[in-house]
Amino acid sequence: MIKPLISAALALWAAAATATAATAVTYTQTNVLQNINLQLTIYQQGATNAKKVADQVISYTTKSLIAALGAATGSNFGNGAKLVQSTVYANATITTGSPNLSTVLSTNLALATNSFLSVGGIPYYGFFYDSDSNNAGIETISNNTINGEFSGGIATNVLSVVTGGTTNESVTINTNVGCFTTITPSTNDSGIVTNVQIVTQEAPTESVLTNVSSSIDILYGTTNALFPVTNYLSFSTNSAEIVVETGSGLNTTNANLASQTGFSIQGLSINYFAPTGSTNLTLSLQGFVKQALKVDTLAAKKGTNAAVIEDILGASSTWNVIGSGFAGGTYTTNPTSVPILGGFVTNASPIVVEGTVNVSFLKNLPQ
Repeated sequence: MIKPLISAALALWAAAATATAATAVTYTQTNVLQNINLQLTIYQQGATNAKKVADQVISYTTKSLIAALGAATGSNFGNGAKLVQSTVYANATITTGSPNLSTVLSTNLALATNSFLSVGGIPYYGFFYDSDSNNAGIETISNNTINGEFSGGIATNVLSVVTGGTTNESVTINTNVGCFTTITPSTNDSGIVTNVQIVTQEAPTESVLTNVSSSIDILYGTTNALFPVTNYLSFSTNSAEIVVETGSGLNTTNANLASQTGFSIQGLSINYFAPTGSTNLTLSLQGFVKQALKVDTLAAKKGTNAAVIEDILGASSTWNVIGSGFAGGTYTTNPTSVPILGGFVTNASPIVVEGTVNVSFLKNLPQ
């Protein structure tokens, strides 16, 4: 059976949730690390004579890359450093379903002739006309951002009436996820705002464990320190992703899932330089990716017959890659034909590459 690939983020969510639940200590987040292993062969033109053009063959591994990034960044990662994909999971508050708003605050603030309304530190003088909508004069605040004629972030969640430089009225609004505050002005015959109605409503929310950030890092040292290198490497997906499943009763409530395998075409870019010396590389790789999608069956609770099954996608993957780029040369900020991270290189050698990239689960680091 073939079907669209389920989000890898949800899969690693399962891994993170399992890891957090398995420990007796309460952590606020889980850092899921996957090991990245490169086994590449780089070919470039070597010496020439009257009879032949030789090729220069270089083995390029993860260790080579870590050493080069150490030279490029002026860092010493020591022995045993690893290249990892780091995904951080933590609790996040989200709205659930269609907002069923309930009013939690309703008040009116009066503005004298010499007063103005301060909305989270933003002064509103005289007029509240919103030319960007048909709802003239109404402003809405959600997630610490005001949406209307004066759109932008607000510094605080306090709305105040300032008269002659003195605050004489104020109200504190809720700016959490799912909260919406509406400011509706009333005007006199001259069109001057005399008071504003403040209404805060809340939508139902829940807390979920989800991925909040992702990066490529070098894991090194005895303290599991992470040095970010996302600026030098990046992954990309170049095709639709599919999953092939085997088992019985698939797509039914009584499914017996035996195995899952994912297939896609993905890319990896490597781009770094050393301001002094010839440690420069710009490389674009593309490969056919086969992922082993792990299925875990957790033990059933005592007194029940139901086992808990979870999918952990992306538990491991193997890439067969080819690519091309430039190596060596001298780094410069003057434009040349070979751009590289933050500048250019001169006298760089064209290269072609083949090999494999392996990504596998390494560890969870509860934090």
